[in-house]
Amino acid sequence: MKSGTATLSGASIYTGTTKLTGGTLTLSGANRLSTASSLDLSGGTLKLTNVGAANGQEFASFSLSDSSTIDLDFTTSLTFDSLALFTAGKTLAILDYSSAVAPDYAMRFQGDYSSNTDFLALILGTTIGGTAATFRFDGIFTDVNPVPEPTTVGIGIALAAVAL
Repeated sequence: MKSGTATLSGASIYTGTTKLTGGTLTLSGANRLSTASSLDLSGGTLKLTNVGAANGQEFASFSLSDSSTIDLDFTTSLTFDSLALFTAGKTLAILDYSSAVAPDYAMRFQGDYSSNTDFLALILGTTIGGTAATFRFDGIFTDVNPVPEPTTVGIGIALAAVAL
């Protein structure tokens, strides 16, 4: 897709690579594309709407070939089985993430990516709601979230001190 807006509101059995080079692709509802399909963002925006739960779309792999945007519409998060390609110097902006809907991750990758150089470069170029991204391996997935606000960390430290 190069420009304009397209919306998929029904489930699709398509298993190839979905490549966005511009415009907006909206997936309305959970898992509108087959979990066997791959996502290649080469510009443009992937928007997920009307999900209301974590893991609204799973993809077999993720590639970032050019700076792009993912809009979670405050309704979901994403899962990728693998990181296929990251082009150095490109950025990923994740918009409208809600920890109330998906408390553990905005997006996640199956396996431990904590020492994968492409993944680490991806994280350095990723923002979530305008905030830098961070990650943690939970034993199964590498979860990606926004860096906690300093006030949140400060309140947690203060509460821990009071508890002692």
